Amino acid sequence: MFELNKFSLVVLTRCNLACKLCCEYVPQNRPFPDMMPEEAEHILDAAFHVADRITTLHLTGGGEPFLHPNLSQLIEVSMKYSGQFDRLMLFTNSTIPVSRELLDTIERYKEKIVVQLSLYHLFPEREQETLQKLQERGIPCKVEKYFGH
Repeated sequence: MFELNKFSLVVLTRCNLACKLCCEYVPQNRPFPDMMPEEAEHILDAAFHVADRITTLHLTGGGEPFLHPNLSQLIEVSMKYSGQFDRLMLFTNSTIPVSRELLDTIERYKEKIVVQLSLYHLFPEREQETLQKLQERGIPCKVEKYFGH
């Protein structure tokens, strides 16, 4: 049996921040098109053809995944493989208001999902609102604090 510790799907490279140390903003990098759910399914099919199990599946980006207009659908596609991974990690910089649709989707799968919130202290009210909305629904969260944006 072949197991991977983690596998990351880069679902987008756009971001609403421009952090000094982020390599996405070097002059030669342009954002890639957002990943479509069909592409995610194709990639996951291939990944699980090779790996029997993945400990942590990441839906991430070189940008802010919560900007992705189809993030709920990408979660749904990922959950088709839920018997083959232990945890689905979502990442956010906590500055994008979380839609009800996205909250509902995350809550539906909260036994498998962990949301990592990166707190940059640029918009503290939004960061706290995002964290509070997730916690109110019992969604597991991991909080990372960053200083020196």
